[in-house]
Amino acid sequence: MASLKTSLSIQPNTAVKIRAGVTTGDSSPYTDAAYDVSKAGVAQPQGYKSVLIFLRFTGGATPSAIVQLLHRVSQGNVAGGSGWVLGVQSTPLFEGASFFCDVMGRDFFPLISGITGAPSSVDIWAGGWEAYRNDGTRGG
Repeated sequence: MASLKTSLSIQPNTAVKIRAGVTTGDSSPYTDAAYDVSKAGVAQPQGYKSVLIFLRFTGGATPSAIVQLLHRVSQGNVAGGSGWVLGVQSTPLFEGASFFCDVMGRDFFPLISGITGAPSSVDIWAGGWEAYRNDGTRGG
């Protein structure tokens, strides 16, 4: 498994480095054994309808990578309990490009794949974008 950080809370007007020093793409199976929810650098965007995700590359020649969100879902008392499900996926992101995605306030883990351009490492950053209003409706 790639380098992971502990769970991070996304704050207003601040980008948070969710994963640092990623050198290889993530792979399935998307199970608790492979992606331990207690250690997996899960981003916690409570209060946000959407987030902005971007990458920072170290080295390489015009590097890019693809980001896909992995969401943690609870199935309550159903057999099997909780698990990971795949969410939306970006197009290849280059330095300076961003990816907006709706997360509806749900925790997520950013998977990375399709790393090109031979960077020595990739950092994944996220920031809150569209917030929910206090009355529970969408807000800007």
